[in-house]
Amino acid sequence: MTTVADALDSALVALTAARVDSPRLDAELLLADALGVDRTRLYLEPELRVEGPPVRRFQELVRRRAVEREPVAYLLGRKGFRRLELEVDGRVLVPRPETELLVEVAVAQLAPGARVVDVGTGSGAIALALADERPDLRVTGSDVSADALAVARANGQRLGLPVAWVEADGLAPGSGTRWWRTCPMWRPASGWRRRSPATSRRSRCSPGRTGSTRSAHSSPRRRTGSHGWRSSTAPSRAPRSARSCAARATRGSGRSAISPATSG
Repeated sequence: MTTVADALDSALVALTAARVDSPRLDAELLLADALGVDRTRLYLEPELRVEGPPVRRFQELVRRRAVEREPVAYLLGRKGFRRLELEVDGRVLVPRPETELLVEVAVAQLAPGARVVDVGTGSGAIALALADERPDLRVTGSDVSADALAVARANGQRLGLPVAWVEADGLAPGSGTRWWRTCPMWRPASGWRRRSPATSRRSRCSPGRTGSTRSAHSSPRRRTGSHGWRSSTAPSRAPRSARSCAARATRGSGRSAISPATSG
């Protein structure tokens, strides 16, 4: 008989050997999903039996996390962001906790009734969080990818939040927004893996003018898809935090466009 404690121990061995960042947390989330229970129940009932189809599902989830390095959010099909739970899959990047700081600053600093454009919206995390926490804002989410917009639109409909979705490469036509944020991102070409220090140094926000695909203080970039940019070389000068990135987004006529530093 396999119990919750036994299942977690065996998964912990496999995930630790694979050097995932948070093996215990990942194992608990995957087991709770396989059993169809809340994660807290794993602590309350460590002797709960794990048998039948949940065993096979749990083993497959652990294999995909350890061997194929799929993000847990993709395996579960959802990701918590601020007060929301978003549905995510391979069509979008996974919203990162650091991006929540960008929303926090925007919520505090944006003028009443400001117009906000979330460029490269992905799952719609930033746009939906702003619409949820600041109902006075006029929020638009844009993305060059129709697939990503389908995910964002589905999240918006499920959550019942009023966000306009536009398929556009950059700012939506006629948005009238003076300043916008474009923030480099990194996504491995072959499988998911941790970023190297050199790559991390390149992943910084940089300022840009409306309609421009190059920032004012950075080197040339090449497009990596609908979710962001990757620097060909390291930026020569760029803000080092999401807070400075968000603060500069509030310049100009009370209108802002925000592109996530790590949003999916």
